[in-house]
Amino acid sequence: DVADEIGAVKALAGLKGRRLSNAEKRVLALEAGLLLIRPPPELEAVHGLLVSSARLMREALRLHREAGSSREAATAQNASAAAAGALLLLDAGRVRIEEFFRPPAAP
Repeated sequence: DVADEIGAVKALAGLKGRRLSNAEKRVLALEAGLLLIRPPPELEAVHGLLVSSARLMREALRLHREAGSSREAATAQNASAAAAGALLLLDAGRVRIEEFFRPPAAP
């Protein structure tokens, strides 16, 4: 689950090498897949949340890679903040999708 890798970036954990590269590839594929989807009007806002989450994930991973090579604390903090935002948007999207597909309560 790519959310685990983004959680590691948020926690300022050392995501390096193949694990970082694989996370970057998965996020790019996720973003590309989302951009191909044309949701029904009632799910457009949720789709926007998920696209924004994927973009923030990509930025978090980019900043994390940059922080690893530059060893700048501010860049690592920015990566962590982007990861936190991405996870918040992802969770909000999941909740709204669950609400949308939840069967109506019995009268």
